[in-house]
Amino acid sequence: MYKYFLFSDIHGRNLTELKDKLFEVGFDENNPNHILVSLGDLFDRGNDSYNLLKYINMMIKNNRCIALWGNHETILASWFYSNYERYKYVIEANKTTNTIKSFIKGLEKDKKIIINNKDLFLLERFYQTGIVFPNEPITSYFLAIRHSDEFRYYFNRLLPYYVINDKYLLCHSGLTFQYDYKIYQDDWNKHDFKTDSSQTLIEEETWALVIPIFNKPKSSDIPFNKNNHEKVIHGHLNTWHFNIDDPFNIYFGKNNICLDSPYNINILVINEDNSFTYKKYEDTNKIEDLSFKIKTFYYRKILLEQFPYGSKVIYKNKEYSICEYGGCYEGDDEKFYLELYLYNEKENIIIKNVNSSFVVKSNNNT
Repeated sequence: MYKYFLFSDIHGRNLTELKDKLFEVGFDENNPNHILVSLGDLFDRGNDSYNLLKYINMMIKNNRCIALWGNHETILASWFYSNYERYKYVIEANKTTNTIKSFIKGLEKDKKIIINNKDLFLLERFYQTGIVFPNEPITSYFLAIRHSDEFRYYFNRLLPYYVINDKYLLCHSGLTFQYDYKIYQDDWNKHDFKTDSSQTLIEEETWALVIPIFNKPKSSDIPFNKNNHEKVIHGHLNTWHFNIDDPFNIYFGKNNICLDSPYNINILVINEDNSFTYKKYEDTNKIEDLSFKIKTFYYRKILLEQFPYGSKVIYKNKEYSICEYGGCYEGDDEKFYLELYLYNEKENIIIKNVNSSFVVKSNNNT
């Protein structure tokens, strides 16, 4: 009878932070019945990916950890197994360069590589831009990572999904199940990453199914393919996608449980009797403050799509063009509005801080 300790989307956070969180919920490295489960996205953004990788590999070797593919594993492996040019903007945008920097430092510390001082400038440029020029000497360090024991061990043991006690389907971001299990078994770890725009099996599933559903009641039927299991437990999307009022804690829905919070490492414990335990983040002031900031950002984005720059609107029976934006604020009716700066070309006047709630689109607006 095992007790499972699930986490997701660590994204290169400090290994000590993860261990501290595991200790808080009772994980014992010396207890063979305590099993770690990583739901993917071990890498990128943070600076401790190499140490995380070594720790997870050690636990896998001791039969103490199950590791699943995430889309950031896909990004990293695709870059190494495809071509650098295709993925240069992807790895810079996702801070995969932080992961590669962590690997190079780690391999140097473990005396697996020796860095030539002449290459330091090229490496720093790569860390900042993600760009590698053809035949640059720094590609030798990337090949050293790709062929390192730690890298190969991890990527050859990742699973697409895992089922606990025939009740809980664990995956990174949902599964389509358009393939049967045998195809997963046979084809998953071949690293057949393509250089054209079509997606591989791994790419399809690690970016898969879930769609943000903001503040939908927890009793709602979110369209997960559970494959007859009780719940899908996943990461990939932040918990605030499902509950914008709480960006810190685990989301428990009707069909799904989401663990991924960039603001808190959530550990979900599945006990021997299939019950759940977890440590809740309790600082209500921080929860409310961050929730408001996220709402402001999210609704500002929606409102900007509704009122694009330069579009024609009617305000107090006159036609204006939107020439600038102010802040985004919550109104008395708990709805958000955007402040607009309006320009009337005929009268050559600008009206500032107009509440978007009092503006309607002009018939001339395309």
